[in-house]
Amino acid sequence: MKNLLFAFPILVFAFLYAPNTFAQKGTSVKGRVVAVNGEPVAYAGVVISTLGGDMLAGGVTGDDGRFGFVVKSAGKLRLKVSFMGYEDLEKDIELTAGKGNDLGDVSIKPSTRLLEEISVSADKAIASHKVDKSVYEASGFKASANGSAVDILRNLPSVTMVGDDVAVRGTTGFTVLVNGKPSQLKPAEVLGQLAGNLVERVEVITAPSAKYDPDGKAGLINIITKKGAADGLFVSANGAFGGTDPARYGGGLNLGYTKGKTRVYLGGDFRQKDLDGDRYGDIMTKHEGVQHDLISDGTRNYYEYLYSVQGGIDYDFSANDAISATFYTGGRKKEREADLLYTTERDDQPGTVDEFYNMNWMVREGRYTTLGLDYTHKFTEKSKLAFSGLYESSELLGPIDNRNLTEQGGDLELYERMDSENPLDGYRFSVDYETGIGQFGKFETGYRYRRLRHKGDFVYETLDLSASDNDTWIRDKEKSNSIDLLREIHSLYGAFSSKVGRISYNAGLRAEYTDREMESTTKSTPYEYSKFNLFPSGMVAYDLGNGQNVRLAYSKRVERPTTKLMNPFKLHRHGEVVEEGDPELVPEFIDLVELGYVNEFGANTFAFTTYYRHTEDKIYRSNAVYEPNILYRAYTNAGRAQAVGAEASVSASPWSWWNFFAGVNVYDYRVWGDIFGVKLDQSSLNWSVNANSTVSFTKTLKLNWNLSYRSETVTAQGEDGDFLMSDLALSQSLPKHGLTFSLQVRDIFESNIETFNTAGDTFDAYNKYTKEGQIFMLGVSYSLNMKNRKGKKIESEFGKKEF
Repeated sequence: MKNLLFAFPILVFAFLYAPNTFAQKGTSVKGRVVAVNGEPVAYAGVVISTLGGDMLAGGVTGDDGRFGFVVKSAGKLRLKVSFMGYEDLEKDIELTAGKGNDLGDVSIKPSTRLLEEISVSADKAIASHKVDKSVYEASGFKASANGSAVDILRNLPSVTMVGDDVAVRGTTGFTVLVNGKPSQLKPAEVLGQLAGNLVERVEVITAPSAKYDPDGKAGLINIITKKGAADGLFVSANGAFGGTDPARYGGGLNLGYTKGKTRVYLGGDFRQKDLDGDRYGDIMTKHEGVQHDLISDGTRNYYEYLYSVQGGIDYDFSANDAISATFYTGGRKKEREADLLYTTERDDQPGTVDEFYNMNWMVREGRYTTLGLDYTHKFTEKSKLAFSGLYESSELLGPIDNRNLTEQGGDLELYERMDSENPLDGYRFSVDYETGIGQFGKFETGYRYRRLRHKGDFVYETLDLSASDNDTWIRDKEKSNSIDLLREIHSLYGAFSSKVGRISYNAGLRAEYTDREMESTTKSTPYEYSKFNLFPSGMVAYDLGNGQNVRLAYSKRVERPTTKLMNPFKLHRHGEVVEEGDPELVPEFIDLVELGYVNEFGANTFAFTTYYRHTEDKIYRSNAVYEPNILYRAYTNAGRAQAVGAEASVSASPWSWWNFFAGVNVYDYRVWGDIFGVKLDQSSLNWSVNANSTVSFTKTLKLNWNLSYRSETVTAQGEDGDFLMSDLALSQSLPKHGLTFSLQVRDIFESNIETFNTAGDTFDAYNKYTKEGQIFMLGVSYSLNMKNRKGKKIESEFGKKEF
């Protein structure tokens, strides 16, 4: 592996000098392919031929829509541009021999009907589909504007909420990008930290190429933030208010200034999101031949505060060299307060009922600081080299306070507390090179290094109730511990893409070497894991014409266990559960295959995809009886999981005043394996529906409604109940003043209720969580000069995933 890493610089320099070594003499020509809205069109086919039709040169545009060739002929020639879903463009051009010929922006259009409908309605189509991804405009989900990016994302096809996590096609494992930059964050954390008002669009890449990190079972989610001014000052501000008890309010401000080669930007936001709720639980355990029943009922409230400040500076040294420096600092504090009345019974003492009152307070707090530096150099219009570096320092805190009383306001029977400090340092460095090959081909290669150092000190104490001072704490050595995790990942990749006629394709391979070591005070020798893995990927698409295409793709993925899942000691979060991780957990490996069809007709889009996802070394959360009324929860690689399904979506605008978007996902889900000697094999037919509708009463007054539903699903030892959420929003914009006012109602059906059931031979646990519904929010946003450019945004890469 080390020889492979040392060989990488040689490969880079070989590609750097290749353009000069094999340069052709002739007439150079360059340009950029853009859509009617000015957005660059990546991977469009460009051909230059004689007026008689003999091809002279050609290729594929880059991510920025640019192309460049050397043509042996000059004079009057013909340019042809083609891309799936757009009309072919042919135009005559005239090139001057021996000089650089810049064709500027070459605009292509989807269809005459689509352009007409766009001119009638100011709204963008909610969904569009490209060769490698699906794109969703955040402006179409106005009912989610005052929330976070999570609220926008759950409107998309196959996206559902599972507790506090976001799931795609039934799995919570996917990777988040922000403006194309990779991140190891837990999706719900990075999306929850990002205000919905700042999101421009969301790109879903379910079968990524080898260029991207292979982390994430369901692929990638790329969040594109809103753009700033082409030149001069831009301002964006927003605020929302929903009450003080519970407290729901927030706001944000983004400033930027662009002048010539320099762009400077600074932004910040804060949000308070408190939510009242209730909790009911019923646990049956069999211990030493006696059946115990524990029923709990009471309140479970949530208090959450988020803030962030980010900024940076971009500078173009020349047309070919650019540098970007960014920073991000932020925090999130989430408190959960549960006050529950417990009733206990046992079958060997019929008629005897005991009660106690439990007060449980748990805090999870994260503070993040991230610094980033990026440099890009263009050799030609078809080749460039990019360097990227990132450093993060995070502090994760998690105190827990647990008290049992004889009754509410009664005498203290038990007082436990735990305090944890988890400092984290993370580094990422990457170098990426791409160059054109032949007329239509593009080769990409690169190296990435990731390093994570995560420490943790956990102190668990119990109050000595017999002590006279009421302040004598006894440390529990079994539940107290310290850990030190070091993980390093080296990655090399190569990918080739091209187009032949109506066929577009790419193929790639990523090689990764992972070295992981965890030390713990509970064991004298460290836990070690080292592995070399290959991650192939491939895609082939065929343009059927008239806006239709079919696509077949394959991608191998990985899901790495977080530090929490590997903690090698018992953690007592509350009275019902003792939790323990496994430091010898290995990553999950996933094979994903999908076959899709897209039809874009006029202003409407229909997409249908079938998929197969197989997971090896599946990490299960298993339960067993620990003590009477207490379950033991552990994490283990216990088997496999499989999902076979199909998803369909439609985005349509039947009339200029109404557009809607809907998606359905149906899949057969199966889990099987062996959990601590107990065989499991469960399956269920799962489905979900997402719908969004916008009615325009006038050009500035709009009503938006959305709905998200997921069905019941099996788990390794039970099932999770179904879930329904629906929001409504009325917005009034004042375009001349850059203002938009909104009234939003969250959870209009008061259906924010989740149920979970887990069962085994000696236990059965049922929990029901109800959160307050019909939440009203007033919002206002202001924008000035929001056009043409965007500032790069970075976030915490490592810390939020561990949060």
